[in-house]
Amino acid sequence: MTKEDDKLTIETSEEKLAEHLGWFIERPHQEDLNISWAGNPERCRVSWERMLKSDTGKWVPTRNRRHFGEGFMAGQADFHFFGRLATLLTGTNGDAEITYRFNGSPTVKDSVEALGIPHTEIDLILVAGRSVDFNYRIQAADQVEVFPFGATPELLEVVHLSPPLPDEPIFILDVHLGKLARRLRLLGFDCRYRNDYTDSQIIGLALAEGLVILTRDRGILKCARIEQGYLVGSDQVVEQILEVLERFQLRKKIRPLYRCPRCNGLLQSVAKEAVIERLQPKTARYYQTFQLCRSCGQLYWKGSHYQKIKRWIRELTKAEL
Repeated sequence: MTKEDDKLTIETSEEKLAEHLGWFIERPHQEDLNISWAGNPERCRVSWERMLKSDTGKWVPTRNRRHFGEGFMAGQADFHFFGRLATLLTGTNGDAEITYRFNGSPTVKDSVEALGIPHTEIDLILVAGRSVDFNYRIQAADQVEVFPFGATPELLEVVHLSPPLPDEPIFILDVHLGKLARRLRLLGFDCRYRNDYTDSQIIGLALAEGLVILTRDRGILKCARIEQGYLVGSDQVVEQILEVLERFQLRKKIRPLYRCPRCNGLLQSVAKEAVIERLQPKTARYYQTFQLCRSCGQLYWKGSHYQKIKRWIRELTKAEL
């Protein structure tokens, strides 16, 4: 990283830059690909532009409006993302404005997903103040406002794009969210998880059984047939739990010691006499009530670990979501 003539130059590959920005960008066929990011330390708007006639693949941020598009584009529309959608794009709080360049008349769904936001994250889209669905065709000079679930303005006529929240959601989590799956099970929520699930398996199970996908992978949620899903923003499990509880309004549905955190099976009460041979002497002496997982046979009792879980749940339910 060098600083020359008041311009910050970062030497990197397209793949590394795409990873840093948080969405996948195909390797361009032309050298004037413009993409953008608003997450520099000074929080000013930045446009990343490939330097022409460069053999080193340098990228130079310039302080102007963010643009997205490749080569010559016939149309241009302005997108304004609100709430967590802006955070998913830029990595910082606040709204995000993007000038989107395009050819033809793409749907608004294809446009927002090209910019990096899966359709499952969107509840409302306004074009010139009018609510539209995902099939709306973008026109030149359109002013597009995009809102996430829970952050939509009060309007008389609104097309909500998020499906109704399920009463008892059943989640399926990708391979990056094993800790989240265990914690959600501790709270009593049905979570399907295996560390060898492929993306196609997750999508297939979600479609076949009506499961809600939780993932850190934007590509999974861009599958057109997926209706219920959530792109987990944080990489910290404590924050991930708060995200899921907020998005699916689950705080009042917490049921500790209801599911096995190891396998997701249901727990049932079991007589002490039935498991006495499995108990250590001190456990047998001090504890009288036990629960057994119906699926894997794991045994649970209200020891010191249970007190820690209770304190954690109290803190969790008091947390501001």
